[in-house]
Amino acid sequence: MDANGRRKFFQQQCAPVFKEYQLMREFVLFQQQGLPNIYVVPSHASAFKWYGVIFIHHGLYQGTILRFTLLISPDYPSHEHPKLIFDTVPFHPLVNPKTGELNISKAFPLWNPNVNHLWQVIQLAKKIFYTLEKDLEDENEYASIASSHDLCEMFRAELVKMYKEDPEKFQHRIAETVAECHAKIYEPPMDSADHNAIFFGPWNPQLHEDFRQKLLSGDRNVPLIEADQESPRGLSWVQKDSLKMFSKSAS
Repeated sequence: MDANGRRKFFQQQCAPVFKEYQLMREFVLFQQQGLPNIYVVPSHASAFKWYGVIFIHHGLYQGTILRFTLLISPDYPSHEHPKLIFDTVPFHPLVNPKTGELNISKAFPLWNPNVNHLWQVIQLAKKIFYTLEKDLEDENEYASIASSHDLCEMFRAELVKMYKEDPEKFQHRIAETVAECHAKIYEPPMDSADHNAIFFGPWNPQLHEDFRQKLLSGDRNVPLIEADQESPRGLSWVQKDSLKMFSKSAS
């Protein structure tokens, strides 16, 4: 095998490892942003899927809790947009009413992996619920969408019209979104079989009160599990002497 052949073989064999570490770097970048009221964890089964939850604390959507899944292209890093899909479909002009997918192409017309980062998509998923009224006031931005035949654009045009002509009905629909999210909060997430999927459960004083008191006291060293316990969840990484992603068994 000549030098070019060896280089190509090496690149093919190591590509999964390079992708994994690039995605690890993206996750570290997300953590470094310190985005408030957003929690994200990579899937146990695939580095190309992240689970998250957003808490909305003020504005029209106050009280909404939204779980989502961020799907990253298997060809990452590429110019293909990542996809962010909400578990419960919120009433919003930038969310597909059928699939729950966030339309990120408005904010990122072209996705450049050298400039754009995954944390920006997650930040956008929260921001749209706080800037909705300001965005809808922009007449020029929405002037051309009413004649579109695309489902999402037609839905968006319908919401703009409702906001301007029947604001009471518009706010009622948002209130329905908040209520629906509360009603479904204890339902299993879409990928409930994944060890890192985000679940919510009802308040249990025997399990949660001690943890709550430590948080209220400002204790920053609150363990999520007892020191003598081992979690069956968490990421698994590359097994020694292997190039396969997630080849090491999780404990």
